[in-house]
Amino acid sequence: MYENRVVSASLDRRTTLNFYELPNEQGIEIRFPNVNLSLDVPLETVVNFLLYNDMVNIVENKTRLIKYVRHFITFNGMWSTHEQKFSLQIFFFLLSAFAYYDGLGIRPFRVDVSTDLSIGGGLGSSTSFAVCLAACFRHWARLQQGDHNEFDENDLSQIYHHTAMCEEFIQDFVFAIDNYVCINGTIIYSKCKNSNEFDVYPMDVPEMKILLINSNICQNNRERLQQMAKIKHNSTIYADGRLCAIDKISEKICDKLEKINSHTNTPHNPTSLSLQATTYTELQVSFLASLGNNNITLIYSFT
Repeated sequence: MYENRVVSASLDRRTTLNFYELPNEQGIEIRFPNVNLSLDVPLETVVNFLLYNDMVNIVENKTRLIKYVRHFITFNGMWSTHEQKFSLQIFFFLLSAFAYYDGLGIRPFRVDVSTDLSIGGGLGSSTSFAVCLAACFRHWARLQQGDHNEFDENDLSQIYHHTAMCEEFIQDFVFAIDNYVCINGTIIYSKCKNSNEFDVYPMDVPEMKILLINSNICQNNRERLQQMAKIKHNSTIYADGRLCAIDKISEKICDKLEKINSHTNTPHNPTSLSLQATTYTELQVSFLASLGNNNITLIYSFT
């Protein structure tokens, strides 16, 4: 991964959050329909959770914070499925972070979050969920301090920081580029410098339609990372060869996207369409060659 290149893109699929402040006599209403969660929590329960006598030290230690969150949602019987537990962990982790770092005052509210993304399909549903909640809490905290009409660079930086930290400790893994793409909504070309730093280059590329096929295999990034580490340990030459091949494919994708952009004058530019057709045929052949497998078919649909 280190020193290798990656091309990442945002999808035209939306995660939508609706937020309402409620009258003082009500509590916290949580509605996450994609995981069949409808929860009403007394305001006092949430306030006591946030005012625990050692909360300052807990929030500063993210490992302790996630353990505290897990105990809280389990002790109060808030979840019955893994997906509900996962969603609530993100919710209370971020709520705690913004209450502590941004001085967010907790009042009765209702939050509804739904998504067009497939849950567990590897398309960034958890990242978009976390980004929506973080943006909501940041906006609410800023409104409590005065007017806030749009996010500035500092807002986006804080949203990025909290969501990346949240996913790192909840999933025990983070690919922070996902958060950057989700927040900025673009195609980016990046190069990993180390576990915490990336060189990021946003690309001005026209919209395109891509056919993505869900394998129905739940993505576990930590397991995949461990598998790659095992392969590299057992056969460094084999692993490095595959990583190098993927790196070359990413570089070729980047070059082709830049050419597509430079040739796109109209939506139906023949030169651009011909270039696109050539590009993805080349990439398919390169990818199959890197895998050493001639029995795999990749399906694309671009317009």
